[in-house]
Amino acid sequence: MISLRGESRYSFCKRLFLFVISVIMMSSAFVSAQNPATPQMVIADYSVSGGGVVQIPVKLKNNASAFCAFQFTMVLPDGIRPIADSDTVSVVLNGGLLSDHEVRYSCLDSLLIVNSVSMTNALFKADTGVICYVRLVADIVTAETAKTIRVKDVEYCTPNVQMVTPTQDLSFTLTIKAPEVDPDFRIDIDPFTISGSIESSIVIESSVDIRSISFVITIPELMAEYRLVSFFSRLLLTSFNTDITEIDDRTYSVSIESLSDSVIRAGSTQIAGISANKAIALLPAGDYVFNLDSIAVTAANGKVYTIKPFEYRLDLSLTQVKSLMADTADEPVEYYSLDGRRIPEPAQGVTLVRYADGRVSKIIIR
Repeated sequence: MISLRGESRYSFCKRLFLFVISVIMMSSAFVSAQNPATPQMVIADYSVSGGGVVQIPVKLKNNASAFCAFQFTMVLPDGIRPIADSDTVSVVLNGGLLSDHEVRYSCLDSLLIVNSVSMTNALFKADTGVICYVRLVADIVTAETAKTIRVKDVEYCTPNVQMVTPTQDLSFTLTIKAPEVDPDFRIDIDPFTISGSIESSIVIESSVDIRSISFVITIPELMAEYRLVSFFSRLLLTSFNTDITEIDDRTYSVSIESLSDSVIRAGSTQIAGISANKAIALLPAGDYVFNLDSIAVTAANGKVYTIKPFEYRLDLSLTQVKSLMADTADEPVEYYSLDGRRIPEPAQGVTLVRYADGRVSKIIIR
């Protein structure tokens, strides 16, 4: 067995191509010996992400109708490799697949050799369009890189085995883009201010500009039961539309959409406020959990990203007044209405009662 390497294998492939054409075409009808016009092969510039695969169509602009075979060689630069299953792609002729044109691909080092022979002398008609596809894979790069791919040794063959060669080689550019890194997003709730106005803010931290945000927030059960919490927008109303919809007693859907071309700039921004009335100070000591989920962010470039669900715990242990006398722990200390106003005694309806040990309960007088 003879082993062929490098250029010797390349030359052998070319000779084999010509030999196969000669054998197939020997029985074909005589075609005028006049030199036909040379077709024009066209390959456009393309781009691909590093590590990705690109399928490049090879087109033929043909002013004659006497060609039934072709071959060419692509010289691939470093960082560009052919993909092995390229030979599964059929030729496209006159807008449809033509199965009797077989495309073969072979690789020799940095050379990708492509040839096609018709088994029935089917011709490439005028303005054939796509004659084959070449699938290439690009290495991963750290910065955008443009690679020039040269196409040489282009030859077309007539049914009477007359070879036609263009006077010039062609080339095209394949741009390799650095892999896109997802932006950083973080959503949080600022600490509550308990003294004076009782409120906090939902904050979005982002490494890119944002056009819209949506999420679902679930508030603690006791806060929902006493209707202690409400939400409001912290963004300029003329620039953003903030829609807050109550799904049930504990759950709210929040949607923030940009008006016109406004964006939430990269960095940290308070997007919504949480306010509570003064009765929040009457809640029993402990952690009160806010849950945010179904969080979706649309960046300024239109891409949508999801953020992991977020949990915020409000520690109310420091807001409680503890009794120093155990024997008075069960005695009522103060009475409050549901809106947080202190009242001298229980009133008709619902009254919140705070005991000396910090417990809070409610009584109903009908």
